[in-house]
Amino acid sequence: MKSFYLSISTMAIASAMMAAAGDWTVYPTVGSYWRIEALADSYYMLNGNTLVVADASDVNNARTLTRTDGLNGNTIADIAACPSRGKLAIVYSDGNIDIMLSDGAVHNLPDYANHTITGDRSIAGIGMSGDTLWVSTGFGGFCVDMADEVVRTTLYDAFEADAAALSRCRKVVAGHVNDEALAAIMNSMQEVNGAQVQQAAQMSFAHGRLYAAQSTYNDYVNYQWGTPVISVLDTESGTWRNITSSRITPMLKKIDENARFHKLTDIVPDPSDPNRIYASSLEGGIYRFDGDSLTGYWNAYLDSAGMTALLSANDYQKTLYTRVGALLMDDDGYLWFTNGDKKTATTLRCIAPDGTFYTYPTPGFTGFSNGYYGIIGRLVQSTVNVNHIKWMVRTFHINSSAVCMYHDNGTPEKLADDTCSMFSTITDQDGNTYSPTYFHDIAEDKEGLMWLLTSIGPFVIDDQYVAINTPGTVRRIKIPRNDGTNLADYLLAEVSCRCIVVDASNRKWIGTDDAGLYLLSADGMTQLEHFTTDNSPLFSNRVAGLVMDDATGTLYIGTDGGICAYQTDVLKDVADNESVYCYPNPVRKDFTGELSILGFKNGSTVTISDMTHHVVFRQVSDGAIMRWDLRGNDGQRIRPGVYYIDAIEEDGKKGGSFKFLVF
Repeated sequence: MKSFYLSISTMAIASAMMAAAGDWTVYPTVGSYWRIEALADSYYMLNGNTLVVADASDVNNARTLTRTDGLNGNTIADIAACPSRGKLAIVYSDGNIDIMLSDGAVHNLPDYANHTITGDRSIAGIGMSGDTLWVSTGFGGFCVDMADEVVRTTLYDAFEADAAALSRCRKVVAGHVNDEALAAIMNSMQEVNGAQVQQAAQMSFAHGRLYAAQSTYNDYVNYQWGTPVISVLDTESGTWRNITSSRITPMLKKIDENARFHKLTDIVPDPSDPNRIYASSLEGGIYRFDGDSLTGYWNAYLDSAGMTALLSANDYQKTLYTRVGALLMDDDGYLWFTNGDKKTATTLRCIAPDGTFYTYPTPGFTGFSNGYYGIIGRLVQSTVNVNHIKWMVRTFHINSSAVCMYHDNGTPEKLADDTCSMFSTITDQDGNTYSPTYFHDIAEDKEGLMWLLTSIGPFVIDDQYVAINTPGTVRRIKIPRNDGTNLADYLLAEVSCRCIVVDASNRKWIGTDDAGLYLLSADGMTQLEHFTTDNSPLFSNRVAGLVMDDATGTLYIGTDGGICAYQTDVLKDVADNESVYCYPNPVRKDFTGELSILGFKNGSTVTISDMTHHVVFRQVSDGAIMRWDLRGNDGQRIRPGVYYIDAIEEDGKKGGSFKFLVF
């Protein structure tokens, strides 16, 4: 059993510029209140799968508790109070259990979660009887002694040991609260600031806002879609707003009585309009939102409304099946999307700024086959060295994943100069051929290399022109063993790599299906970080989506248990050194953290001098942000006083100065 103390405080989402490198933020996943427990002078409530606590004397000043506050699980199945011991039992869907004391101490009981069990181990319900917590599971049940905080009895069959006690276990049913007074309190509670998207496979970032769509899966064969919702985080204020089906559906019905807002597949913001976003649907076409209002809707069967038809996958279901897989909004205002069925090889399409639709031939590269399989899950455009190549990744079904490259030569309205090719097998630099079960994602790095993620690891496409003319030509990164054998291992060999984002220093962040999150050096040769649920607040080791705010260096991570953020140590390069600054400022002399210095060009020489112009520290920057432990080049901690920061570019140009105080 492990234990530690948490401070029960309001979750403050501070500006990313005030977060130190390595800081994590966990965002609450909210829905509606459905459980409330009274303990001492506090109320503990479940909103969605987020635990909320409020003082009995001020119930509207609610505070959320997450993994960064010391909790040890992801999705909470239920909670139950033990008044006789002053403890709250928190039971997670995987069987992990936290015991929380009224003073904030949290004791973890992972016995059941870690125990190997054959059969249905899901949590069916929990109940408290005196000092005993009873847990009903799919295979039977077990009980926990709340006094000693240990698992006492495991019942594998028909609950014969204490059938009466187990029968008192509450089913995990939303809205079930026995006490009318508690129910009244719960019903009067204010809305919790949080995301309704729990499983964020699709995310985008623009205009200081994070956009997340509820679109994910349980496995590759049985595609599962959550309740359609778009959650938007304003990073400046730290507030969430949620665009839900209950709000959007009435607007859709005014356009088409058969239309539905469901099964979202992608989301993109308009780079020229901070209030406009587009979302695509597996069955509903494309939606356009201005703020929370639906202002545009494109569907295959709306010709009578003056909208150009898209291709439907199933004629007999018409409106319900206009399948759009991925979206891309380019800098010229063209909205590109993937749309098609198993017969039509015109998967790539776009809507021009004037509203004109264009369709592009993609021979051999079709969209949907049977059911939901064959989705075009990724659509990206190259911008470094080679412009305007559209890369499309067909994710499903098993053994039918493929990648398509379409080069429009920067003339979307002209097809005569276009080139298209595709591949489903790849050949590396040594002539080895692979047929990955799945291609998952693709991204262009700062040098114009394409990083292709597959179910057997990452591959690199060094030359995009070669790739489009010789499809499937790749390079596999080899990591030397350095053991005197001249042998090497493939980078992340056999690791199913799900998503990738390239940061401002050209490093690669790679999310995986079951191995957490990796940070690799720019060339991929060095593993810099590896985050899992064991060493970080990640909700899950299945990382479904990644997106970076280059302006602040904040990485947003979507898992199948919720959204969190990690403050990286790199920022987007600036054009000059005119805005050098640091934080915190002023700095207390007993401050034990690092000073963050930023606002200079990558490769600048940053110097720090005292009031006498004596240089105490000098270093060439690697990236657009520098972390300093307040120790001079002599290794000694600097004394209290006023100091100056200067940055000189590689060409000798001197930028602005910044002053900070140590006291």
